[in-house]
Amino acid sequence: MKYVVYTDGAYAQGKALGGCSYIILTDTNYISSDSTTLKQIGNPTNAETVAVGLAAAYLLDEKKVTENDSVEFKIDCLSTVTFCTKNANTSGKVFSNNKKVIASIQVIRKLAKTCPVTFEKVKAHKNVLSPNTVADRLAKLAIRRN
Repeated sequence: MKYVVYTDGAYAQGKALGGCSYIILTDTNYISSDSTTLKQIGNPTNAETVAVGLAAAYLLDEKKVTENDSVEFKIDCLSTVTFCTKNANTSGKVFSNNKKVIASIQVIRKLAKTCPVTFEKVKAHKNVLSPNTVADRLAKLAIRRN
């Protein structure tokens, strides 16, 4: 099965809160989505990395992905794409001072050992309704909940 995952992260500097979300799809089906509020996350790149980690955990725990599956992460933040790509297939130290980001990379690594994982930069969600736009709105909603 090929899974396509859209993620997004948001950060409200004045509130020192972040939000993140993911949406998991296949070619024909909606699988799952989630959003959560993040405290002490630091910036939207960290928030989006946590979203990738949460989606990876869902795929491992709930969908029980195998080597026959593949996962494509669609991310609109180039720094998140770069960070995840760099860290997904290594076993070295994760250079971050945020425990949630480090934990997320560990889950992403576990997923990458289970099945092929790719990270793709997609255009931001300007004036177009797409799964990426929905992920953006869910991440921002997670901040407003507090």
